[in-house]
Amino acid sequence: MVSLSLIVRKGFAAAAALIVLPVIGEYAVEVARAMGFYENPTGRLQSLVGYLAAVTQHPWYPVVAALAVGLFVGSWFDRIARRSDYKRPSKALISRAIGERAVYMATRIEEHLSYGGFDPSDSLARIIPDVMSLIFDFKKAGLPGPSKFPGWDNPLDAIKHVGLFFRAVGPLLRDGHTEEAIRAAGHY
Repeated sequence: MVSLSLIVRKGFAAAAALIVLPVIGEYAVEVARAMGFYENPTGRLQSLVGYLAAVTQHPWYPVVAALAVGLFVGSWFDRIARRSDYKRPSKALISRAIGERAVYMATRIEEHLSYGGFDPSDSLARIIPDVMSLIFDFKKAGLPGPSKFPGWDNPLDAIKHVGLFFRAVGPLLRDGHTEEAIRAAGHY
């Protein structure tokens, strides 16, 4: 939906352009006549071509032209590289985000396990999809997941094990200690 203020602003800009541009054009024509640009146009064109030929024959012209083209191409590549850097987060940033989620998930698992009268079918059914998603994120980021995973045949033991893994590895990843987190992951 387009806002009314945007329509009014664009309308005023279009009206100003329709009024101001013809006035500026007429003023530019009068200045050109006063300076004699319309007298002998072929002579002016020949002098311009002669000036360009003299500039291109200068010994420093190829160096200056190569420098100008190089600066243009370099700044263009730099802009493309910066744009792609903004789109892709770094591996450290991804690891820290996964560490934050692991700490949160460890806390959530501990809360689920600490409730009295724990019903695995109810509580685990709500937490298992999030746990699996986080384990897949570990694998996708190239980080090790729980290696001695007991399996889902006993979901309570599996969740306890994964909770311990997230509690050990999550803070290390969150704080940027990726190598230490990889070493710690080998114990789980």
